[in-house]
Amino acid sequence: MTEALNEKLKQLALLKEKYRQLDEQTKRARKEHDRYQDEVYGDLREAGLLTIKTDSGTFACKSTIYAKVQDPEAFVKWAEEQGLTDEFLKQKEVGARLNEYVRDAVANGSPLPDGTIWYPREYISITND
Repeated sequence: MTEALNEKLKQLALLKEKYRQLDEQTKRARKEHDRYQDEVYGDLREAGLLTIKTDSGTFACKSTIYAKVQDPEAFVKWAEEQGLTDEFLKQKEVGARLNEYVRDAVANGSPLPDGTIWYPREYISITND
């Protein structure tokens, strides 16, 4: 192995470690932000302030509602009864399982599922011994 290739592999490992660390920092910062936002939201509401302008920006207390489907079968039935299947429902392939199926089909020379193609992804696996 050449010294240049060895240096490139070393740099690749360093870059992978760097983005893993940044991912962790991002998760921690998001968690801290969300906790602090809850505290400040309470402080603003307690002070009777819905909007406030400061040197750091304009801050506005907002509230919204999100839906969560607890009973998928009941929800699908409701959407069908309302004629809203196109608006509320979508079919989605299960990517990981489809990849596995296609890999097996390619390896065995079997036909692919209708409507699918395959493409290679080349990468370098890095493990720390």
